[in-house]
Amino acid sequence: MDVISRRQARERGLSERDLERLLAQGQWTRLRRGWYLMRPVIDERDRHRQLVDTFLAEHAGTAVAGYVSAAVHHGLALHRADLSTVHLCRLGPGRSKRVPGLHLHTALRGHPSSHGVEHIATTVTQLAAVDLEAGLVAADDALHRTLLTPADLRTAAQARRLANGAERMRQLVARADGDHESPGETLSAVRFSEAGILVEAQFTVPGSQRWTRNGKGYRADFRVVGTRVLVEFDGATKYDEPGALWREKQREDRIRSLGWIVVRLVWSDLFHGRAAAKVRAAQAMAA
Repeated sequence: MDVISRRQARERGLSERDLERLLAQGQWTRLRRGWYLMRPVIDERDRHRQLVDTFLAEHAGTAVAGYVSAAVHHGLALHRADLSTVHLCRLGPGRSKRVPGLHLHTALRGHPSSHGVEHIATTVTQLAAVDLEAGLVAADDALHRTLLTPADLRTAAQARRLANGAERMRQLVARADGDHESPGETLSAVRFSEAGILVEAQFTVPGSQRWTRNGKGYRADFRVVGTRVLVEFDGATKYDEPGALWREKQREDRIRSLGWIVVRLVWSDLFHGRAAAKVRAAQAMAA
């Protein structure tokens, strides 16, 4: 554990001047009053993770990390996450309360917590209870990486449904799909569902097997059911590798030569109905 309290630092023989020197030199990071990280912080997820440890130390044995704090611990994909507040869940009775930097929740769980953090299935349902899209992004990521099973997700959703959020839990279980390989794909699927556009994920393009070394063919992120329209979501890092852009253009040209229309979406297309509009236009061309 890289986190240390002021009291623990003093017990190790460090003075206030020593602490200020370590902070000024960038060797240590002040997380919050009376708590320090004994190294520089890497990024906001890292800062949040270390802040969770400080609050868990103060609530030892009575609470575990939940909601977005548990998602950070599990390394799940995040969507619209506010990392300025740590979320802990009580292990026993008690009311939900807020103090600066901390939201302490009462908890409903279908799976026991372990090692100071809620089960991944519980975490996903907690996120979905607040923001369905955030829950779907985390659920799809966990399912895709086999960190979560559909059965575990159903159990966790059932435990939460008994109190509140029945419709969101139903939607979470029905729509979570491990074939979605990125948050962009998850949110694309959400937008298609909202627009009444039926798609199938990870569609293997017939006739493209000859161009792949493994003979399995090219896969498109989505195929619009009943059409020759394919949809690809372009993430920010997709073309970072040298030559990736040229290879992707060659791949798309080959797919188009087989009679398919390819729609490319970027992050901004996921808002204001742009994704659905692009697909509708492609459907009209393919008709």
